[in-house]
Amino acid sequence: MTVDVEDIAARLARWVATQPPLAETPLDPATEALCRRKLTAWTAPGALAAKLACELPAPWEPLGRLLLVISEHDVVGTIAGVVAGLLTGNQVRVKARATAPLIRSLVASLALPPASCEVLDWHSGNQDDAAVLAGVDGVLIAGDNATLRHYRMAAEPGVRLIELGHRVGIAAVAGPVACEGELELLAAALRHDATVFGGAVCSTPQWVLVEQADVADRLYAALCAGLALLPPLPLRERWPNLVRARELALLSRLGAPVAVECEPANGWGVTLGSQLDPARRLPRGIALLVGPLPGQFEALARVHRHQRQTLGTWGPVPEAPGYTHRCAIGRMHERAPGTPHDGFFELAALVRFTSREDAA
Repeated sequence: MTVDVEDIAARLARWVATQPPLAETPLDPATEALCRRKLTAWTAPGALAAKLACELPAPWEPLGRLLLVISEHDVVGTIAGVVAGLLTGNQVRVKARATAPLIRSLVASLALPPASCEVLDWHSGNQDDAAVLAGVDGVLIAGDNATLRHYRMAAEPGVRLIELGHRVGIAAVAGPVACEGELELLAAALRHDATVFGGAVCSTPQWVLVEQADVADRLYAALCAGLALLPPLPLRERWPNLVRARELALLSRLGAPVAVECEPANGWGVTLGSQLDPARRLPRGIALLVGPLPGQFEALARVHRHQRQTLGTWGPVPEAPGYTHRCAIGRMHERAPGTPHDGFFELAALVRFTSREDAA
């Protein structure tokens, strides 16, 4: 299937400009604004054409039929997978539920043939793998480790698996934060990065490493003061946060080196500690970890050897190998369209490169 890249870009721009809220359940304003900003960046003049030219410099052809299994927490990721598959001339089969109306609206706006995109119901319980994978040449998987393992077992030999598994975002704050104005800017940037998309995507900072103890104390107080401003978490995520907060508060009273604050009205919380222990943080929230940055980076490298993704920085943060994207805190979800994802270019994974030798 041949596609007109500039026509797709123009139609995508019109769709983004006229599309009502980007989710069946309305996103919070910060997430909605971020999604529209990222989608608009793709539609800048020449942006998609430049991405194709950069990532696919050699002769190539589509894989054929591409199955997309993408976590629906990330609305932009779902849309990006569909656009990337279509942009490279593939036929797309996508598992979707909450985003299914959005995908159908997108495909209609792009005016592509009906067979170019097939939407399957997301439900994975008792899934008929043979039907889902029938005729598939590649599977783009963005999900947890169990999902990756399932498709490794279910896909036939020769089917290309493009795996975007669980990744971890980290933020790091180095040096002093001189004035209260700078501290408030830092707190606002962290609140944004930690809470858009419900704090549930790979670029969300799972830990915030803070070099200086006095900065950590002041930052903890500033973050706690702003908890009431955050959008409410769904009840299924709010209750685990509140339960964990009570456990941590009890541990603190018993002498454990951890402080916790959780806002009952919306479920978001902040922890402050010095141990890299998932049990010492909330399932959703901001986890401050105090200590020298080199040692913290080494500990994270041991625990998350293959899972580190985005490193958000504030101040003179030293180099930390193993992260596939480094940026300022406040921009941890704002990766530009032409940059690699998890260390590789997505479009190159969706095609077959070809070569030809002319006969003598």
